[in-house]
Amino acid sequence: GVLCVATINFAFILNLVTAPHNILTTNGILTYDLLVFSELIAVSVLPPVSVFAVAAINSICIVADMVLQPHSPELERLITSSTYTLLVRPLALQVMVAVVTFLWVSSAMRALERADRAEEIARLQRTIADQKQELEFGIQQIQMTLVTAANGNFSIRTPLAQENVLWQVAGSLNTLLARLQRSNQSEQELQRIQAEVVQLVNIVREAQAWRKPIRVTPTGTKLDPLLKELIGRYIVGSSSSGD
Repeated sequence: GVLCVATINFAFILNLVTAPHNILTTNGILTYDLLVFSELIAVSVLPPVSVFAVAAINSICIVADMVLQPHSPELERLITSSTYTLLVRPLALQVMVAVVTFLWVSSAMRALERADRAEEIARLQRTIADQKQELEFGIQQIQMTLVTAANGNFSIRTPLAQENVLWQVAGSLNTLLARLQRSNQSEQELQRIQAEVVQLVNIVREAQAWRKPIRVTPTGTKLDPLLKELIGRYIVGSSSSGD
């Protein structure tokens, strides 16, 4: 159980500190919410009171990362406008999940201790088994989503229904993946535009050197309006310009 908790926290923290240029962005803050995953594991496989220790460690990691890791300009502006109220939500989520899960598990354990009949014990055991199965299913779905996203497929989503105890965690994960997908698409579009600009410069130079009309085709990027204006035009320049 300790190994599972440590591995999960290490994976999420490593994802933060190995961000591009080691900069914390507004998307990175959403990763803080996913640290409650380790609390759910701790309260399920370790003594229930251990969830508070895990919550404390998670909170320290969140504060340390927010203070020590360089911020993106967008996040810096957000912090300047709202001071450190950005930490309230992830820290409150850590405390809330720790308290709720502790009370839930403790209540279940006390109910088992009070059960003095085999039928009542059997019924409670079935309920706990169903809840454990539901939790394990949710964990498997989130793990599969994280593995797929780690391989570069940010279009994946965690298909957990609202009835599942992990649906809030899955919702935060899906929001993070959606933002990462949009960011990845924007980066790919920018790379395509940069490549098309280099190619366009070469075509214009060639057309000017050979005194022939510009021949370009639409590329499906935001450069298409410019390309349509250039099709068939001549580039007239002075032969003694020395360029």
